[in-house]
Amino acid sequence: MIIVINSKSSKITFCPGPGAVVNDWFTNQNEYFGRGDKEYSIIKRKTLNWIKRKSGQDIVIPISGSGTTAATVALNSFLTGKVLIINTGYYAKRWINYVKNSKLSIQFDIISYDEFINKKNLKKKYNWLIFVYVETANCRKYDIKKVSKIARKTKTKILLDATASIGLENNHNLADVMFFSSCKGLLGPTGLGFIAFKNKIKYHNSKDFWFNLDTHKNSKYTLGYNCIASLYGIKKNHELYKKRILYASRFLKKYSVNKFSIPKIGVPLKFFLKNKIKSNQNLIFYQPRENPGYEVIFLLGIIKYNKKNIKEFLNKIIVSNLLIK
Repeated sequence: MIIVINSKSSKITFCPGPGAVVNDWFTNQNEYFGRGDKEYSIIKRKTLNWIKRKSGQDIVIPISGSGTTAATVALNSFLTGKVLIINTGYYAKRWINYVKNSKLSIQFDIISYDEFINKKNLKKKYNWLIFVYVETANCRKYDIKKVSKIARKTKTKILLDATASIGLENNHNLADVMFFSSCKGLLGPTGLGFIAFKNKIKYHNSKDFWFNLDTHKNSKYTLGYNCIASLYGIKKNHELYKKRILYASRFLKKYSVNKFSIPKIGVPLKFFLKNKIKSNQNLIFYQPRENPGYEVIFLLGIIKYNKKNIKEFLNKIIVSNLLIK
């Protein structure tokens, strides 16, 4: 077997995704095909079983594209009746706008996260609740336990955007259906989205080839076979890489805003940097889609370093550049 060595080992991406390129991606690469290839079938089954455990769901279906691609398929396959969307920020607004402009035969309402939590009970019966667990635009994690507790009182099913939480945060099993991507917390390369759901949840198939969930379930097109192989390679060391992310997160939280719960993948800095550190050949910093009002450092790009190296470059690159007021 030929092992591909990452020659750009010095590059660090302080972004929510994609994260670092790691050699684990390459250790199981081969010429794969989706039909009649027994080796690929075994790798795919083991990889999806790993993702099932991470997601707390019974069924996982890979979809070519991104988490957003998986989201549109999920919205078209599961949503029926009355839907409530919790507005948590940028990505929740994406699904609000999608539902508004789609041809889905549903009725929907919108509620802010704080209003939803403070209500504690839903006076209106809904079939589905759309909820974003982690919003990377404002570096905020929302309370899935509280959301689930309120939803269960009226037997409202939860459709969860787990794109920035899968593989790192807990309690994904509280969702009925969820979507996410191969990068971010799963630590794989970009290229695949996933839909995961419970056995008891029924879906309806669109007449549109792409929005038809069976199109993806039955692999009716060429999938990212080598992306599946990369995830198969990453799974054996995933817990080690997760510990490195948590170490870096705890290290920087000494300087962070703590008004709300912060996701494991990132830290909002309490003090602005002296000068905005510019991206260059070896450093890429996050440019949020919405400005949260402070510097946000995401930590998926540090997984290929040990604790000593992580501490050294966080001190050199970030802590030494903090503007202490």
